[in-house]
Amino acid sequence: MPTYRSAAALDEQIIVLAAAWLPQKEIAAQLGVHRNTISRRLAVPSVQARIAELRAQAQRRAEGRVIEGAERLACMALDHLEPLLDASPTKALGAAKALLDFASRPRVPQPPGRRRRQASMGPGDISTYELYPGVTLASLTRMGH
Repeated sequence: MPTYRSAAALDEQIIVLAAAWLPQKEIAAQLGVHRNTISRRLAVPSVQARIAELRAQAQRRAEGRVIEGAERLACMALDHLEPLLDASPTKALGAAKALLDFASRPRVPQPPGRRRRQASMGPGDISTYELYPGVTLASLTRMGH
């Protein structure tokens, strides 16, 4: 079993692994210590606070990436729909309705496989992006026909 020069060094490794939601048994195995040691260290308020801090930082970074992605997709969607506003009145009305509907509805979470597929789309694939289940940008161009 490895020896640690200080409890602080052990705590920091425990904190990083626990912040990543690893089970106590797995943390113990990775660090080569008994799981009771992990349990005792995780009960220390300063360790709990540090784990919460790391998780909050990770959450903020993830939220920032999601917001950036959503803004990028919204801009792409608007760029795609903007020409329709100058088209026939029927198409313009359909595009306007789609934009308003999209902006006002809560988003339905999609399965991870679908999110990964959509995230890997290239710039030319934007018309196949699903705004929400069953509604693609390509389908918006057909509204009002």
